[in-house]
Amino acid sequence: MDILGYKDFQGKFRKGVIYDFLKRANEDKDHLYFLILDEMNLSHPEHYLSDIISAMESGGKIYIDEGYEIDYPENLVIIGTINRDETTQNLSPRLLSRALNVELRSKWELVKEDEELRELFKGIDEELKKAGLGVGYREFKRCLEFIKNYGGDRDTAVDEYLLSKVVPRIRGLKEELGEVLDNLIDMLEKFPRTRKALEKKREILERRGFVE
Repeated sequence: MDILGYKDFQGKFRKGVIYDFLKRANEDKDHLYFLILDEMNLSHPEHYLSDIISAMESGGKIYIDEGYEIDYPENLVIIGTINRDETTQNLSPRLLSRALNVELRSKWELVKEDEELRELFKGIDEELKKAGLGVGYREFKRCLEFIKNYGGDRDTAVDEYLLSKVVPRIRGLKEELGEVLDNLIDMLEKFPRTRKALEKKREILERRGFVE
């Protein structure tokens, strides 16, 4: 459904999910209104925000449908969170030119649980970030839970988790991944299945020039 609104097949206007919010912002100029879009790049923001972006630039009205427009509120602040991976869409230069892009990096020193595992994930994260990839607290927490429920040797549990959850993330071009894979193979020496999978990726990288 259009987030602003649309006319149905009978020609009746159907309000979108933020129509009333924008209307309230226009009627209450003394307060700031924050529109927060979580994981906003799961689809192209340029598509569903196109009319808002145009009005933001011109300071004019947001066109919704024939006979339906709404002023762009000057007291509106739009905040969006994005991920950068294969499941999301890149932000267009047009959108980036109208937005402040702030990258939030993991602060591993704030994690107090399981220092040994924390340092392992911190090292993996730092290496992967060299290739524009990475892991965060979520994977660390999930690995902790996996270890608790695995019921076997701790290192074997970590090996299994890295193999199934971290290795598949590693993809890209030779220029980006060559050194990263070498460093990860050395770092993860005591996890044989993960190491073997990384060595296979390195072989593919040497042969093809990329890993997908």
